Amino acid sequence: MTNYTVSSALSNLSTIRSAVKKGDIIQHTKYVGGETYHSQIVYSKPIGDITIANHSGIDGDAFESFEDFLQNRINLGRSTDYVSVIQIKYGN
Repeated sequence: MTNYTVSSALSNLSTIRSAVKKGDIIQHTKYVGGETYHSQIVYSKPIGDITIANHSGIDGDAFESFEDFLQNRINLGRSTDYVSVIQIKYGN
């Protein structure tokens, strides 16, 4: 598991994108090791972004851009919350 603040996750999006695979989990907490308030699943990796699946997207859509989601968190004043990237499968 790799932890980032929301701000650092947005800054490191290309690193995260390189590391994750379809089906990996992204969890959101107020602090490292804190209670998870939102979970997402990596659905696909279009060029330059990650498509995530979740139950409550920005526009009510289950699929959305991870970059847009992070930017929305920052706009809501949640830039210091934590993003935990959990790799379910390493390698190919």
